[in-house]
Amino acid sequence: MDNLSTHPLHSCPRCHRSFACTPSSAAGCVCFQFKIPPQVAEYIKANFDSCLCPACLTELIEASIPN
Repeated sequence: MDNLSTHPLHSCPRCHRSFACTPSSAAGCVCFQFKIPPQVAEYIKANFDSCLCPACLTELIEASIPN
């Protein structure tokens, strides 16, 4: 059983999916797994009061990369 299963789930403020985020543990916040461009970080900070789930982070990061 992995370490995240012992922590409460958070609800993503963007899509309302549940996800584990453990900023105070060795696993760290799910955000640490991503390279978040400054413009995406600013958007998240301006529009949400808490962390986003991995799916939303991926979507926002991919949308910020020019084709």
